[in-house]
Amino acid sequence: MQGWIKLHRQILEADIFTEKRVYSKAEAWIDLLLRANHKDERILFNSNFITIQRGQHLTSMKKLGERWQWSNKKVKKFLQLLEGEGMCTAKSTSKYTLLTLDNYDFYQQRDFEKHIKSTSKAHQKHIKSTQTRMNKNVYKNGEELINAPTLIRGGKYDEEHEASHQSSTNLEFFK
Repeated sequence: MQGWIKLHRQILEADIFTEKRVYSKAEAWIDLLLRANHKDERILFNSNFITIQRGQHLTSMKKLGERWQWSNKKVKKFLQLLEGEGMCTAKSTSKYTLLTLDNYDFYQQRDFEKHIKSTSKAHQKHIKSTQTRMNKNVYKNGEELINAPTLIRGGKYDEEHEASHQSSTNLEFFK
């Protein structure tokens, strides 16, 4: 399966996500992805400033176990599994565990989002340019040109269109 979806971190606050339950490995992995920093951040921890980089999550084995309803042993084995698969690296001290999601940029493709935004801006600019050109073709000195191309009937001008847009009022219409 290919492709990706955006999953907002607000999902962590949804009732269905906050219910007390034992997490599966897949849910635990998604939890780590959602909780990882999306940008570098400097925080105060135990009277020291430390920098948590994009794709990292500062936590503890105990907190993960409580959140996932797992034993410390199961949390440790899971993190070892992720390390073995090249998905996550864990550095533990007596006070915290710093998780680094090794392929975070792969999962969160910042460049792709920039490409979408730039493509959207270019598309909007093209639309505006096209509309401006059409307006210049249709109006000259504030008056509609009789032979101007229109969007009606695929942009083709025909006699039926000319007859329906004559400047004089067609009284036959009101009979």
